[in-house]
Amino acid sequence: MKITIISIILIILLTTVFVCFFIKEKKKIVNALKVNEKSKRRNKSLSKSWFMQTLRHYPCSIADFGLKEYENGVFYREEDQSYWISKPLYDLGYGKEDGFCKLPVLKFDELVALAFDENVDNSDIACVMNHWGAVSVLADDYREEIKKYITMKTEQDESFKQKYKAVIEYIEADL
Repeated sequence: MKITIISIILIILLTTVFVCFFIKEKKKIVNALKVNEKSKRRNKSLSKSWFMQTLRHYPCSIADFGLKEYENGVFYREEDQSYWISKPLYDLGYGKEDGFCKLPVLKFDELVALAFDENVDNSDIACVMNHWGAVSVLADDYREEIKKYITMKTEQDESFKQKYKAVIEYIEADL
């Protein structure tokens, strides 16, 4: 009887700890995506962002991204007076994530520069979002052009395919 009661108490404690940890991690994700007005470095980084997307489908509302509906599917972000459109973006393994592209939408060459950037800073969420957002748009909207680009770059430089293995695999899987 005592063992049963102790087991139940331990299960309740472990469940409570797990739930608290999960809530704390969820808040970290939201805080990483929101603009911290007190941090000039963060604002500077976000002003350079071209893509924003959910992470494992969280956050789920446009307000979580700091956006407000403007008109005809266009959204406005007050922090940098920018306009955005909704677009499904990179698949993190749970299906295409809900995302947004900054207007004006980048051209093919600009997307290629972001997608095949060898200096992606994984500690900078805006940099990572730009990188994988560009990869996603290239795979979705520029199928033939990106296929030709990869073929050309691989013919010019044999190490290209190995250097950008993850990017190329994602694009080719989507083609």
